[in-house]
Amino acid sequence: MEQKSVACILCNKQISPGGLLKIDGDVYCRRCIHDGVEPIAVYPIGVVRKDGKDGESRIILQPFMKKFLWKLDEEAHLTIVYFLHELHEIPTHFMRRFDQKSVGVFASRTPSRPTPIAVTEVELVRIEGTTLAVRGLDAFDKSPVLDIKLGYKEIASGGGGRRRGLC
Repeated sequence: MEQKSVACILCNKQISPGGLLKIDGDVYCRRCIHDGVEPIAVYPIGVVRKDGKDGESRIILQPFMKKFLWKLDEEAHLTIVYFLHELHEIPTHFMRRFDQKSVGVFASRTPSRPTPIAVTEVELVRIEGTTLAVRGLDAFDKSPVLDIKLGYKEIASGGGGRRRGLC
Protein backbone atom coordinates (compact mmCIF):
# COMPACT_ATOMS: atom_id res chain seq x y z
CA MET A 1 0.00 0.00 0.00
CA GLU A 2 1.43 3.37 -1.03
CA GLN A 3 1.70 6.07 1.66
CA LYS A 4 0.55 9.57 0.71
CA SER A 5 2.74 12.62 1.05
CA VAL A 6 1.59 15.59 3.11
CA ALA A 7 2.51 19.28 3.08
CA CYS A 8 4.80 21.02 5.58
CA ILE A 9 2.88 23.77 7.41
CA LEU A 10 5.84 26.18 7.09
CA CYS A 11 6.96 25.83 3.46
CA ASN A 12 3.91 24.02 2.03
CA LYS A 13 6.14 21.55 0.15
CA GLN A 14 4.98 17.95 -0.16
CA ILE A 15 6.81 15.58 2.21
CA SER A 16 7.08 11.82 2.00
CA PRO A 17 6.37 10.04 5.32
CA GLY A 18 10.10 9.42 5.94
CA GLY A 19 10.95 13.13 5.71
CA LEU A 20 8.42 14.56 8.11
CA LEU A 21 8.18 15.31 11.80
CA LYS A 22 4.88 15.58 13.60
CA ILE A 23 5.17 18.15 16.39
CA ASP A 24 2.18 18.97 18.60
CA GLY A 25 -0.07 17.55 15.89
CA ASP A 26 1.36 19.68 13.07
CA VAL A 27 3.47 18.30 10.19
CA TYR A 28 6.86 19.83 9.36
CA CYS A 29 9.59 18.88 6.91
CA ARG A 30 13.07 18.24 8.29
CA ARG A 31 14.44 21.02 6.07
CA CYS A 32 12.30 23.63 7.87
CA ILE A 33 12.90 22.16 11.34
CA HIS A 34 16.67 22.20 10.85
CA ASP A 35 16.74 25.59 9.05
CA GLY A 36 18.02 24.13 5.79
CA VAL A 37 21.14 22.56 7.33
CA GLU A 38 22.22 19.51 5.35
CA PRO A 39 22.10 16.17 7.19
CA ILE A 40 25.29 14.41 8.16
CA ALA A 41 26.12 10.77 7.46
CA VAL A 42 26.41 8.50 10.48
CA TYR A 43 26.88 4.78 10.04
CA PRO A 44 25.67 2.35 12.70
CA ILE A 45 28.21 0.00 14.25
CA GLY A 46 25.61 -2.53 15.34
CA VAL A 47 22.03 -3.20 16.33
CA VAL A 48 20.10 -3.76 19.58
CA ARG A 49 18.31 -7.06 20.11
CA LYS A 50 15.85 -7.36 22.98
CA ASP A 51 15.22 -10.94 24.12
CA GLY A 52 13.35 -10.12 27.30
CA LYS A 53 15.29 -12.64 29.39
CA ASP A 54 16.71 -11.47 32.72
CA GLY A 55 16.45 -7.80 31.66
CA GLU A 56 19.38 -8.26 29.30
CA SER A 57 19.72 -6.78 25.85
CA ARG A 58 22.23 -7.75 23.23
CA ILE A 59 24.21 -5.34 21.08
CA ILE A 60 25.27 -7.17 17.96
CA LEU A 61 28.21 -5.32 16.44
CA GLN A 62 29.30 -5.49 12.84
CA PRO A 63 32.22 -7.91 12.44
CA PHE A 64 34.83 -5.20 11.76
CA MET A 65 34.06 -3.63 15.18
CA LYS A 66 35.88 -6.51 16.91
CA LYS A 67 39.08 -4.49 16.37
CA PHE A 68 37.75 -1.85 18.78
CA LEU A 69 36.76 -4.17 21.66
CA TRP A 70 40.24 -4.48 23.18
CA LYS A 71 40.01 -4.40 27.01
CA LEU A 72 36.32 -3.50 26.93
CA ASP A 73 35.74 -6.67 28.99
CA GLU A 74 37.53 -4.96 31.90
CA GLU A 75 34.84 -2.29 32.21
CA ALA A 76 31.61 -2.59 34.17
CA HIS A 77 29.59 0.30 32.71
CA LEU A 78 29.24 1.61 29.18
CA THR A 79 27.45 4.49 27.51
CA ILE A 80 25.50 3.39 24.45
CA VAL A 81 24.61 5.94 21.76
CA TYR A 82 21.81 4.79 19.49
CA PHE A 83 19.31 5.98 16.90
CA LEU A 84 15.64 6.23 17.88
CA HIS A 85 14.30 4.47 14.80
CA GLU A 86 10.71 4.27 16.08
CA LEU A 87 10.08 7.99 16.33
CA HIS A 88 6.58 9.10 17.20
CA GLU A 89 4.94 12.50 17.52
CA ILE A 90 7.03 15.08 19.38
CA PRO A 91 5.30 17.17 22.05
CA THR A 92 7.01 20.51 22.73
CA HIS A 93 6.18 20.31 26.44
CA PHE A 94 4.92 17.66 28.84
CA MET A 95 5.19 16.43 32.44
CA ARG A 96 8.39 14.61 33.35
CA ARG A 97 7.67 11.26 34.97
CA PHE A 98 10.14 11.42 37.84
CA ASP A 99 9.10 14.82 39.30
CA GLN A 100 5.90 15.80 37.43
CA LYS A 101 7.49 19.11 36.38
CA SER A 102 6.21 20.61 33.10
CA VAL A 103 9.22 20.93 30.77
CA GLY A 104 10.28 21.07 27.13
CA VAL A 105 12.07 18.34 25.20
CA PHE A 106 15.59 19.61 25.95
CA ALA A 107 14.90 19.60 29.72
CA SER A 108 14.02 15.92 29.61
CA ARG A 109 15.20 12.48 28.57
CA THR A 110 12.19 11.77 26.35
CA PRO A 111 12.80 9.65 23.26
CA SER A 112 10.59 12.06 21.28
CA ARG A 113 13.21 14.47 19.92
CA PRO A 114 13.81 16.59 16.81
CA THR A 115 17.06 14.68 16.23
CA PRO A 116 16.38 11.08 17.27
CA ILE A 117 19.59 10.17 19.08
CA ALA A 118 19.64 8.65 22.56
CA VAL A 119 22.30 7.90 25.16
CA THR A 120 21.95 5.29 27.91
CA GLU A 121 24.30 4.10 30.63
CA VAL A 122 24.33 0.28 30.83
CA GLU A 123 25.99 -2.48 32.81
CA LEU A 124 28.20 -4.74 30.71
CA VAL A 125 27.34 -8.36 31.54
CA ARG A 126 29.54 -10.24 29.05
CA ILE A 127 31.08 -10.18 25.60
CA GLU A 128 30.84 -13.11 23.20
CA GLY A 129 32.65 -12.40 19.93
CA THR A 130 31.08 -9.18 18.67
CA THR A 131 27.95 -9.47 20.82
CA LEU A 132 27.70 -7.46 24.04
CA ALA A 133 25.17 -8.53 26.67
CA VAL A 134 24.09 -5.49 28.71
CA ARG A 135 21.54 -4.54 31.38
CA GLY A 136 19.67 -1.25 31.54
CA LEU A 137 19.41 -0.46 27.83
CA ASP A 138 16.11 1.30 27.14
CA ALA A 139 16.34 1.08 23.33
CA PHE A 140 13.75 -0.65 21.16
CA ASP A 141 14.54 -3.94 19.45
CA LYS A 142 16.47 -3.33 16.21
CA SER A 143 17.60 0.19 17.20
CA PRO A 144 20.80 1.05 15.31
CA VAL A 145 23.79 1.50 17.65
CA LEU A 146 25.93 4.50 16.71
CA ASP A 147 28.71 4.34 19.30
CA ILE A 148 29.90 2.78 22.55
CA LYS A 149 31.83 4.78 25.13
CA LEU A 150 33.21 4.19 28.60
CA GLY A 151 30.40 4.69 31.11
CA TYR A 152 30.18 7.81 33.25
CA LYS A 153 30.17 5.64 36.39
CA GLU A 154 33.61 4.31 35.41
CA ILE A 155 34.96 7.83 34.97
CA ALA A 156 33.41 9.12 38.22
CA SER A 157 34.86 6.22 40.20
CA GLY A 158 38.33 6.81 38.75
CA GLY A 159 38.09 3.89 36.36
CA GLY A 160 39.16 0.53 37.58
CA GLY A 161 36.45 -1.45 35.82
CA ARG A 162 35.93 -4.95 37.11
CA ARG A 163 39.17 -6.64 36.00
CA ARG A 164 37.81 -10.02 34.98
CA GLY A 165 37.85 -11.62 31.58
CA LEU A 166 34.64 -11.74 29.60
CA CYS A 167 35.81 -12.61 26.09
